[in-house]
Amino acid sequence: MSINFGFSVKDYKCFKSRGASVHSVKNINLLVGRNNVGKSTFLEVLDTLCKPEGWNESPFSEIELFETITDEVFSKIDFDGPLYEEDEESVKADHCHLKGAVVSYLQREDSARYLGVDREVSPEERAGLEERYSSNLFRDEVDGTYYVSDQVLCKKHVRLRADRDIVPEYDDEKAAFTSNGVGATQIIHAYSHYSELDRELIAKTLLGALKEIFSPDARFVEIKTKYNKTGGVWEVYLSEQNAKLYPLSQSGSGLKTIILVLLNLLVRPAFEGGKVEDYIFSFEELENNLHPSLQRRLFQYLENFAVSNDCHMFITTHSSIAIDVYSHSEHAQINHIQKDNGEVVGSVVSSSLHGYGMLTDLGNKASDLLQANGLIWIEGPSDRIYMNKFIQIWSGGNIREGVHFQYAMFGGSLLSHFDMSLPSQENREALSVLRINKNAILVCDGDRRSEGAELKSRVSNAKKMLEGSGGYAWVTQCREIENYIPLEVFQTVNGLGDVDDIGMFESINEYLKKHNVTKAFEYTNKVEKAKSYVKLFTRENLNFRPEINERMVEICERIRNWNFM
Repeated sequence: MSINFGFSVKDYKCFKSRGASVHSVKNINLLVGRNNVGKSTFLEVLDTLCKPEGWNESPFSEIELFETITDEVFSKIDFDGPLYEEDEESVKADHCHLKGAVVSYLQREDSARYLGVDREVSPEERAGLEERYSSNLFRDEVDGTYYVSDQVLCKKHVRLRADRDIVPEYDDEKAAFTSNGVGATQIIHAYSHYSELDRELIAKTLLGALKEIFSPDARFVEIKTKYNKTGGVWEVYLSEQNAKLYPLSQSGSGLKTIILVLLNLLVRPAFEGGKVEDYIFSFEELENNLHPSLQRRLFQYLENFAVSNDCHMFITTHSSIAIDVYSHSEHAQINHIQKDNGEVVGSVVSSSLHGYGMLTDLGNKASDLLQANGLIWIEGPSDRIYMNKFIQIWSGGNIREGVHFQYAMFGGSLLSHFDMSLPSQENREALSVLRINKNAILVCDGDRRSEGAELKSRVSNAKKMLEGSGGYAWVTQCREIENYIPLEVFQTVNGLGDVDDIGMFESINEYLKKHNVTKAFEYTNKVEKAKSYVKLFTRENLNFRPEINERMVEICERIRNWNFM
């Protein structure tokens, strides 16, 4: 669940007048950008907003904040009050166009000032907004009662910095969590040995999460501390299945990072006497020294944890894996921080064009595809919409793009330039699909105009080569993937009455023209139309094309095998 609170970082350190903003805080908030571009500065501002003492020793005198007009907020604003005291009460108007609008206001230590809203407003509506956002009181209200607080955002913000480690430590009853890992050994030791603390938080809860993230690469069965007589310090030890205990100091920094993350999520709230939902966790560059498959499992674990526990995280990263995992999640947002015309700016990713620019900015090329567990090759963006829905239905939501596979687009006629056979020295002219990733599935329109019509040579050749190399190809029996849209979906989306199913070889544009839905010469805006159609897909209404079930059962099984699911 998002926090209805946003903020802007402007005119502070590397940020100038344009700055970077978030309009709300989602469960996962990814900050992407090159080194030293301002991601940590963004977190510094968040840290100030969450300080209990509020503006005391704040590095800035004012800040732009945001609130979305939800149904709850809407009900608390008087949009119909008189503009002047001598005016009569105005006739109540419909102000519903303001629901979902984002309001900005300027916050100072002891005052607030309304700045604007991203909708057109009447004088009465503006007056109502000014009344609400020219005071600090609205943020202090909880269920009709006001709790005056200096804290701007009533959350506890904690950070785990990129420069971190877990080292042997002396026993200290005053152990505390820090941003660089100091104290972690003491805390693990305390929970392992002190009777007043819950030992199972380490021995079962943390260890279980460690198993979940590392499986199947490693299976940890014990975590404990042991005393080193020579140095007079305690050190964390781990053991894997059928293996002896070994000191954490002999492990890489990737394992230490994951343990520190889990300590913050699973142990810190109890240790500090708080609730996990009251925390905002900021994690910096978690991908360091982690294999791509381990990154995927860690990032997926973080999202699942944040959603199920209703807490919130900011993650700074250079990892294309993180972008892939979160780019299609409704619980996440990605803020790209970059230099533009001499100043640092940030923007929430909202288009595939920006997303491509972001990956390029991070220095990623075909290597992103090499790291995927498997690739599904499709013709274009609308096919991705349909395939994601099919996969969601046939996997029960357990297989996700960016986590278990990725898409690669070949653009129809460009298929002739792709070599689907096993890589060899002779494959120099064509792009070898299996050189990019040996786990490959091809989904392609049959483009048949009639029963028994032959496939185009480029399609039949690609299918033959891929299947001969151990891959899988679904070349549709129907003309195009749009021929698999059920009748009831066409009827609902297009307001059709009693009509027939679309034919197996019928053009979707001709079908829509026949029923007076369009007069267009070509079928355009395919992506947005696909989004409307797939909302109504079910396994039952897709049964009118038995081919879908046969193909999707096989495709989902192959993706599961890629991921050892």
